[in-house]
Amino acid sequence: MSVRKIRWKSIALAAVCLAIAFPQFAASEPKSTVVGVVFLCGAALYVFHALRSSTGDDPGASKVQVSFDDSTITVRYGNGERRSIAWNALTKVGITTTDEGPVVDDVFWGLHSQERVEVVYPSEAIGAKELLGAMQARLKDFNNEALIRAMGSTANDRFVVWQSADVAQA
Repeated sequence: MSVRKIRWKSIALAAVCLAIAFPQFAASEPKSTVVGVVFLCGAALYVFHALRSSTGDDPGASKVQVSFDDSTITVRYGNGERRSIAWNALTKVGITTTDEGPVVDDVFWGLHSQERVEVVYPSEAIGAKELLGAMQARLKDFNNEALIRAMGSTANDRFVVWQSADVAQA
């Protein structure tokens, strides 16, 4: 099992669920036992998600690969499709979150050229972390606070983490 691929966020959430669940069983009220069982089930779900991701059985992200060079960002999808956008054509970088996690990918990056989304990929795609570092280094005024809010979101929402100064002024 590769430690790099374990979803540590899921492990942390499982630990929180367990920390809430066990004291519930010590209480003498039936309502507390129900709450304990619910949190125990949540912990099991998070552990399952983390382990499934570490064994390569995750049906989503591992089938999407992100790469980049000095001029272009390219995404290769599991079905063989390939989409690219030039760095100098980027006008906006957005993140869309869903309420479907943590068992499936629930954070998606959108790379825009003008008003059109040219490339979309899940945050767990192979190479996504490296591209994030490159975007933070290359894109002036990359909004890390919006990135943090997006990564913490469990709802259906959209965040703009970077927008070209030309687009922002228009």
